[in-house]
Amino acid sequence: DALVARAERREEHYYGYTDTFLFAALDAHPIAGKRVLLLGSNVPWYEAVCLARGAALCVTLEYNPLRYDLPEDRARTFTVAEWKAARLLGEPCRWPDRPMSCRFDAIFSISSFEHDGLGRYGDPLNPEGDLEAMASLLDYLDPNEGKVFLSVPVGEDAVYWNAERMYGARRLPLLLARYQPLAAYGVQLAALQPRPAGPHPGQHRGEHPSEPGGAAGDAAGGRGGAAATSSALPEMVADGWLLKTARERHARMTNFSGEGFQPVFVLAASRAGGGSGQVRSAPPKN
Repeated sequence: DALVARAERREEHYYGYTDTFLFAALDAHPIAGKRVLLLGSNVPWYEAVCLARGAALCVTLEYNPLRYDLPEDRARTFTVAEWKAARLLGEPCRWPDRPMSCRFDAIFSISSFEHDGLGRYGDPLNPEGDLEAMASLLDYLDPNEGKVFLSVPVGEDAVYWNAERMYGARRLPLLLARYQPLAAYGVQLAALQPRPAGPHPGQHRGEHPSEPGGAAGDAAGGRGGAAATSSALPEMVADGWLLKTARERHARMTNFSGEGFQPVFVLAASRAGGGSGQVRSAPPKN
């Protein structure tokens, strides 16, 4: 109850600014009355956010058994082993007790996938673990209206063994390859238009209309600012603009370790997307 009350007051928890970005994302993409899958959990903060935002059901999937005091009519927790066993048996979808074969209206992955495949949380070593886990969400997401709320560290591409990955110009487009970005919060990608004619990715270019200092960039530069609504995100990453923005924002933020920060992306399934049939979710660092 205390955590739900904090979430209702829009307070920040372990991830600081990321929570403010998530609140802004949920303002624009509400989950009231919806069924939500949460990946990775050590403390029931994002379950509290889910409940505070009026979700009909909040289902947590985690490697280790959880003992949370959550309202049973609106919240469930399952281990990855339980989930996979039910899938292998071909259990039909049965809300809310056996949702393993169900399709969810929304999925939360907040600081989870960057750990997948590194073994830190008991998951098997797999260099593609994060990409496989991300692709597998498509097996559980409503293909028509479902949305993924994703947060991973953005900065220089790197692996900090065996803690986490950092997503930059190379890895972030791979992570998002099967999704359509609907919005971004915490990164100045507001008012993106179709890519204008000009230098190719990787070349130096002049100020983009929504770069810091431009009118659109200023409009979206505050905490939880306006959202990007463009499929151009991978291109913007590829030519270094997102990375440049990440560096500048990180320079003003003191409550994150490492060389990146964690914006929130809102994603929908791409029409060409296809799942992998398994979930490899590691818990967040909180």
